[in-house]
Amino acid sequence: MTDKKSFLEKRIHEQAVETFYALCSDALEGLGKSVLGELRFKGELISFPSRNIKEAFEQRYDDNSYPHKFIDAYLKANFEDYESFKAKKIEQYEKEKTDQILDEIGGLTELLRNNGDIPF
Repeated sequence: MTDKKSFLEKRIHEQAVETFYALCSDALEGLGKSVLGELRFKGELISFPSRNIKEAFEQRYDDNSYPHKFIDAYLKANFEDYESFKAKKIEQYEKEKTDQILDEIGGLTELLRNNGDIPF
């Protein structure tokens, strides 16, 4: 019976290892596809003390995002040109949102014009 237990323990370990690497792979792939994929690491990664990560985790906002100060501190410590990257991305997102709003206003104006609700 110990052989079956050994086999079971071995199989559980193999599946745990497979799960670990699959999740790591997903995380790395996600990083490459995410906005952060455009950044370059400064060199050796800086690890934050688990206390800081635990505090940040406990302070997460209602939408499950980490506090901005934690995100900024971590990314600034590990990525080159983070501040200029952040500024460019925020500017890009502002432009995209502005364009979206203008398109929606244009569509609403066109709808009202076609219904005769706007005389011009």
